[in-house]
Amino acid sequence: MTRIRIYHSLFITLTATMSAVTTLADNAIDFNETNMGESAEVIVSDTLPVSEFTAVHGDTFVSLTNLIERVRQGDMQAYETLADCYRYGKGGVEKCMFNAIICYQLAGQKPIDVAEAAFNANPNDELGLMNHLMVIMDKHGLDSLGVAMKSVDIPDYKWANLLKNIVANAGSDNSRDYILSMVDGNSTGDEFLMAFASLHILTRHLPDLESTPKALLMAEKVPFMYNHAGEKQWDKYREDESANKENLDSAIMYFQKADVNGFLSPRNARRIMSINARKCADISRYFDKNDIQRLIRIGGSDEDYDEADVVEMDMNPVEKIEDTESAQVPTL
Repeated sequence: MTRIRIYHSLFITLTATMSAVTTLADNAIDFNETNMGESAEVIVSDTLPVSEFTAVHGDTFVSLTNLIERVRQGDMQAYETLADCYRYGKGGVEKCMFNAIICYQLAGQKPIDVAEAAFNANPNDELGLMNHLMVIMDKHGLDSLGVAMKSVDIPDYKWANLLKNIVANAGSDNSRDYILSMVDGNSTGDEFLMAFASLHILTRHLPDLESTPKALLMAEKVPFMYNHAGEKQWDKYREDESANKENLDSAIMYFQKADVNGFLSPRNARRIMSINARKCADISRYFDKNDIQRLIRIGGSDEDYDEADVVEMDMNPVEKIEDTESAQVPTL
């Protein structure tokens, strides 16, 4: 059995909701079947087209806010456009390959195929290069990654420069503290990804997203991670529902943070709509009536959520995956 790609490991370890991404893509709403006015092709930013619709009064909305709203409704083509926005730093969002990877997945594409095609066409393509380096890191470790990175000139990407520094200090006894010291509120989502990916390779452990302030900062740059933060609070609430109602409110707050950016998972949409949540929390603090109808569509049902249906992910999957890869150091 071969090792899985490192950012897939991170999806499992950081979010425990990788299956939810595919589910959301499967449950995406077909806007061609909705009555929202006449269809019009518009440009969101430079060369990024999205299938948009005119409102009743005839105006066409092309703002990032409108694109996010279409994403929140489950429009797969909007997810693809948002992926391109994150990939190229267009349309008013900060460039972030990790967000692009998530959005491509939500759009029903295979991010690995997109990245490999980009790398084959241009080895300096940022998404393709990141994927290529992370595959080397996952299969061969940081030492081999360092050798590979020295063999070519790598563009001046912030995450690549951080990765070079991490590799150079990987043998230090304080490497974990050093890695965590390199990311803060000013770091990009991709810098957080490099830091936590490296930490995972070195220690087979990642800081808990909810309890570690620096890890929670990553969610501000990669909003999909708010799903995991909310799930941690949800689990604490379910341990003792009568005593831990504050955890329920915190869970819904984190789910709302994921939702406003278009990254709420269907499973967590169902949690928000569950009987427990509606009885014990003030849902209206975070979601209005229109949101409720949208959450029902995204989640697939407004019935009580059965925790037994949750597939628990292995929190350290790489430890149990047999490494049969060649020991040969790859080249870029």
